[in-house]
Amino acid sequence: MARAPGGWTVTRGLQGPPPQPVAHAGGGGIGWWSAIVSVVASVAGVGCGTTIEPEPVVLHYEATRFVITEGAGSTDALQEGASLEINMREGGFTTGALFLPASVTGAGDLTAELAGTWVQRGDTVLFDHSTTTFVSEVAWVISAENLSTSDSYDGAEYDVVLVRVF
Repeated sequence: MARAPGGWTVTRGLQGPPPQPVAHAGGGGIGWWSAIVSVVASVAGVGCGTTIEPEPVVLHYEATRFVITEGAGSTDALQEGASLEINMREGGFTTGALFLPASVTGAGDLTAELAGTWVQRGDTVLFDHSTTTFVSEVAWVISAENLSTSDSYDGAEYDVVLVRVF
């Protein structure tokens, strides 16, 4: 239990003033225990039988074209074993994953979670993820069946098409 400014207490995320003794009508006894028991019982009952589900997936996309061009050479990342999938959820949230094998990165394997947000402006979609990758640094064009980009980031050109699976 921590004491916050103004004499409020914080106990396991619940906030409020410290409990005060309550006088019973029949005498001067302290009844704050019954008040606490009553509050705990009502709070404990809130979650019983309730399941919190994640936001439903609005759109799910998977890469069908993933070509990276650096300098004079191009790499078909999918042929090398790369993968990219994004779930665009209600409320503007995303989940998904990007995987680039060492043969594409030139170093070690790269795996990035694409948890973050998305916003659509006209036919352009922009992503903001907790992990910085080209996905959140380029503009994507949305159509009825796919997301695509032909944009550059960090010295490389990305030609990517994600097909809507559902």
